[in-house]
Amino acid sequence: MSASWKKFDEWGSQQIVFCTHANSPKHIYLYGKFGAYPRFLIALCSKAISSTQSQTLKAKRYSQLSPEQQAVSLNASYQLTDKIYEGLDWRREILLVQQRSLGDTLFVWDDTGLIGFAICHYGAGSEAAKGNCYVKLGAAKSAEAFEQLIDECETLTIILGMSSLVAGVDTACVDAYRRMIARKFRIQFLSVSVHKPNQTGYSRPDVYVIEDRR
Repeated sequence: MSASWKKFDEWGSQQIVFCTHANSPKHIYLYGKFGAYPRFLIALCSKAISSTQSQTLKAKRYSQLSPEQQAVSLNASYQLTDKIYEGLDWRREILLVQQRSLGDTLFVWDDTGLIGFAICHYGAGSEAAKGNCYVKLGAAKSAEAFEQLIDECETLTIILGMSSLVAGVDTACVDAYRRMIARKFRIQFLSVSVHKPNQTGYSRPDVYVIEDRR
């Protein structure tokens, strides 16, 4: 643990955020010794997906883009997350999913540019359980974009022949959490986010992010 925290300092990390068991005082005490504080509940949610729903995918799949289009999409994803929290960058996660065949990334565009994207795991070797499409990470620029992004993730789940869509959300992102519950997502597991330093970061009511921080 000491070596890990030292590495974060060497990297100049402005904030370290992860999650641990919400009902374990021992875990919270352990991380507290390193200056990290419990902040917000993280809800890992799932939703049963019916094949009667729309099966027309409007989002662009990273795996089906040309190299030039992939480069544009990667850059746009960083521009979106950097506006949510300066320096937040998930481009390596997108590339990892592609290189290791862990799933695919969806990009939702409108006339203004990229409005949302979701890094999805599915199939053998991925972090998704059998029959699930698991949104490892996702971000949207607005409430409307968030709804569109979830729509596209549900459609992808149907196209893949999966029965459930799984996604995590920080309950501090109040509107995103409420919208997922309103869409009949149900909580499977609760954890607590741990922050060092003890700052909000992008756990804010105006943020639309999918992430369970495991």
